[in-house]
Amino acid sequence: MAIDFEKLKNKLAELKNPSSKQFKSFIWKTPQKDGEEKSVRLVQYPQGDDPFVELWFHYRIGNKSILCPRKNDGKPCPICELCHSLYESNDEKELALAKSLLPTQRIYAVMLDRGDPEATPMYWGFGVTVYQKLIELLVNPRTRNMMDVENGFDLKVFSHKNPTRKYRETDFSPEGEDTPLFAKKEDTQKFLAAIKPLREVFKPMTNSEIKGALDAWLNGGDTDPEKASTETAKGPAAEADPLADDVKNAAPVDTVADIEESFNTAVKKQSRK
Repeated sequence: MAIDFEKLKNKLAELKNPSSKQFKSFIWKTPQKDGEEKSVRLVQYPQGDDPFVELWFHYRIGNKSILCPRKNDGKPCPICELCHSLYESNDEKELALAKSLLPTQRIYAVMLDRGDPEATPMYWGFGVTVYQKLIELLVNPRTRNMMDVENGFDLKVFSHKNPTRKYRETDFSPEGEDTPLFAKKEDTQKFLAAIKPLREVFKPMTNSEIKGALDAWLNGGDTDPEKASTETAKGPAAEADPLADDVKNAAPVDTVADIEESFNTAVKKQSRK
């Protein structure tokens, strides 16, 4: 019997980074093939009054997904501080690197995959486009609350390849019929009680841990923003997009919080060309 080297590589990755196994066990994988569809049921996030959870990550520091302390909690972030210092250098390559390291927003919803025989509570992570469409469906007065455990409805999730974009795009459509989350109320209660708080799935790193990861990546990692644009195993990374003279000529940045606004202005200028 031949050795399954891919399986061995995955085991080695888990041994080197035990948290990745926990991460994968609670994060749902969206369909990645043409024609593949999955029926899911979204459920209200029990740890807050918002049905969704918005998080911001730095994705390109090695193979880690690092929660951004500044965007999530209003605290100092070593990576954002690096972005600020790179921005002030006015060097085109460093400006592009700064943009590639900026935090990326990811939104999560508690869900049940109808095809999961164990009915494990999972988290579906998606971007702003899907987020907006889900909110529009929720606030539409002509549709019932899709997250209602008794009278909600399922969604059919799929993905497709947009020829103008690098990565597949996720989309969904309502299944139609109203159905309970489970036929038995005790199964519903069991499912809801098993939902793991998202901050226990994505555990924040301390500033010293972030600095350590950042220093290790800078000393041994690739700082080429074109190569840094590869999607990590733990989440999507926005593509690096050097903005040439538009970034170089953007308004001066006085604080770390102004970085996104300056880059957004540069992006808008670039898109009008």
